[in-house]
Amino acid sequence: AQTAIETFATDNNGKYTTATVAKLTAIEPTLTDAGTNLAVNAAGDKSYTLTMTQPTTTHTFTITRADTGVTTLGCTPTTGAGGCPSGGNWGG
Repeated sequence: AQTAIETFATDNNGKYTTATVAKLTAIEPTLTDAGTNLAVNAAGDKSYTLTMTQPTTTHTFTITRADTGVTTLGCTPTTGAGGCPSGGNWGG
């Protein structure tokens, strides 16, 4: 999903504002496998948050890009269960 939204921005003058799951799926058809578990949240000119929810446990995994270009990889719950490490940062 991250590659698809970056491709979307490249095709839209560097903006993420109108990104939707449907538009990302048109770029990367395998995203249909995520079904309703993938969401595009808070897409702005230079920022976005993508959220994937694990349907059984409801754990969430996010990729957030700030206006500054800094990307963070967060998750909940932050208890170290379900693939989400203690501290809630699944990217490192």
